[in-house]
Amino acid sequence: MVDFISVFGIFISILLLIFLKPYNKSNVYLSGYFFSMGSLALLRNSILYLQNETILQVFLPGLLPVFITSAPFLYLYIRSVLDPSGYRSLKGIDYLHFVPSIFLLVNFLPHYLLSYDQKTAFIRAVLNDPIKILYVKSLFYPLKYNFLLRPLAGLIYLYFTIKLLMQGKSIANLLENIKSNADFKWFTSLTIFTGLSHLMISALALYFWNTEFNPALMDTYKFYMMFPAFTTLLLNVSILFFPKVIYGIFVDESEDGIQEAVSTMQAVKFKGGANVEMDFKEIAAQLNEYFQGKSYLKPGFNLSVITKETQIPYHKLTNYFTMYLGVNFNDWKNDIRIAHAVDLIDHGRAKNLTLESIAYSCGYLSRSNFVNAFRKKMGMTPSEYVKSIPETSLVTSAEF
Repeated sequence: MVDFISVFGIFISILLLIFLKPYNKSNVYLSGYFFSMGSLALLRNSILYLQNETILQVFLPGLLPVFITSAPFLYLYIRSVLDPSGYRSLKGIDYLHFVPSIFLLVNFLPHYLLSYDQKTAFIRAVLNDPIKILYVKSLFYPLKYNFLLRPLAGLIYLYFTIKLLMQGKSIANLLENIKSNADFKWFTSLTIFTGLSHLMISALALYFWNTEFNPALMDTYKFYMMFPAFTTLLLNVSILFFPKVIYGIFVDESEDGIQEAVSTMQAVKFKGGANVEMDFKEIAAQLNEYFQGKSYLKPGFNLSVITKETQIPYHKLTNYFTMYLGVNFNDWKNDIRIAHAVDLIDHGRAKNLTLESIAYSCGYLSRSNFVNAFRKKMGMTPSEYVKSIPETSLVTSAEF
């Protein structure tokens, strides 16, 4: 199990890069995050449990500067995916996030400059007594201070990451986003598991310092280190429950969901107007004009269709609905379709139409999908709604 935990994070980071597409470019930051967390787990477990000298030849302390980048990568990932204009690349001041990592690289130069035989001797000493890792040669300060600095930096970044998710609004608003938006479920899960990991490591670091890194307590140290290892495993596995994160699509067995998954890949090929910057108000004005034709009543209507017909980039449409309107696109589509169905019934334009005909005229290809959407919006089925209308005001004779 320990060897699986050790390599799974790195495997996920590679997988994210393999499936990197124009519509999920923010995953480059997420890949860096998983690689950082996975590398730390691999080094820690190789020393404490796997006793693998070959791995340590590469990772100790060669990737120590990488470990501290996990918190910045998480922050940059959340910032990028929440940006209304889509993927946000690094610019100017953003590179300051990686200054501590560069500082660590310089700090451990004395060890990097050791001969192969000297490094091998040091690694074997660490495998025999893991506490010896504290004596890795450094330039400015010993490694033991990293046990405090890394989790402290992680918690600071976690605070600002949560602020990004809050978007300056209340916790209630965040909970509503989590409830209605699959993306926010993933962002929150990622942040929670990361927070647990940093809190556990912080607690362990304080314990190590309080016990003065006593070699006699090594078995106790190993036992307690299994808790952050388990949290890391949960973090790595959690991404498998959000296929959109990796592939850029949701797995949805409904007819609209299947159509969305199929056409998402096609939408990526669209180039016209993809680089045109439009703020939310401009998008709203363009969509208001576009929706005059009531295209949302056509079967198979989805974000990819809007992208092709309006030249508004797919990611900007997604941000427009989720961030500007505060609603999931499919929920918005169902609401406006059901409003049209209610209008048909209320004003008698559904006269002599069957339930199936009304459903199709509103863009639904099946009776069950229409009934479920109607119930979700109105709190009752179409039949129950018709019965609730007084006979004197009911102008329709639809056969329900």
